[in-house]
Amino acid sequence: MRIAKRTLMSVVALALLFPFVGQAQGGRDAYTDVRVVVKDLSNNQEIGEIPPGGSFDLPDGAKVRLIMRVYAPGRGVDSRPIYPRTTYSEGNPGRGGVRIKATNEENANATLELVRLPASAQRVRSELIRYQISDPEGRIPNNLERGSVTINVVPDSSTGQVGSVTGTTTTRRAGELTRALYQAILLRDPDQGARGTTDSIARGGYDAVVQAAVDIANSDESRVRLYEQSGMTNEKRLIALYKNLLGLDPSQVDRDVWFNDLQQLGNGQIANVVDEIVRSERFRSRYSLNAL
Repeated sequence: MRIAKRTLMSVVALALLFPFVGQAQGGRDAYTDVRVVVKDLSNNQEIGEIPPGGSFDLPDGAKVRLIMRVYAPGRGVDSRPIYPRTTYSEGNPGRGGVRIKATNEENANATLELVRLPASAQRVRSELIRYQISDPEGRIPNNLERGSVTINVVPDSSTGQVGSVTGTTTTRRAGELTRALYQAILLRDPDQGARGTTDSIARGGYDAVVQAAVDIANSDESRVRLYEQSGMTNEKRLIALYKNLLGLDPSQVDRDVWFNDLQQLGNGQIANVVDEIVRSERFRSRYSLNAL
């Protein structure tokens, strides 16, 4: 899959192509790709990753482990992640639906238990989990050492399995995915006309996400009307796609991939670019989607 080759750019390429991007990629402040891995403890399988400020759907009664994993863009074969000392805390200690049962700061993880409600009281709950990274070696920028993720606790009948959106997903989750697609492809928030897209994703899961993305990319607004806006360029559109769908900025995209995608946009083939991105492992992991 070509998206897997979206490796990190060299400093020289950055300086030539994206002068607006910071060029420091040295020993300090080198690790900037922060991800919180979610592992299902019922089978010890990693089921997704959450970007800082992101959210993840899990069924009530589940038991998972959060693991802090940080990558260094631009390090090539040396881009193996580090697991910095990390502490975790509940946003609403003792009151929310997520409890931190155990932590291991040195191994950058925390074990979470999602409290099961009685059937008569089941509802979607959103709980904030804060994290604090300790990195005395200065490898991680200070502004990335503190953050949070949100765990959406949903009745297990709504998710099908832990962390999966391969079957029917919740309307809330479908709405989040619809918003991401609109912001990436049309550079705006969804309007009332997007309700059909949300309903389709809620019913059809991952396959419906892919189809919705391609349909939006092929729409008249995407192919024609968007370019009637003052200052709209293919470069701006490509940056929006990488940022909203993959969590990447131009400094983290391989130069050849960038130019190839830009050429496809210039040829009116935005649907091809969007299709490749939403079928990529990084997209599925970022939005906690397990493809069939």
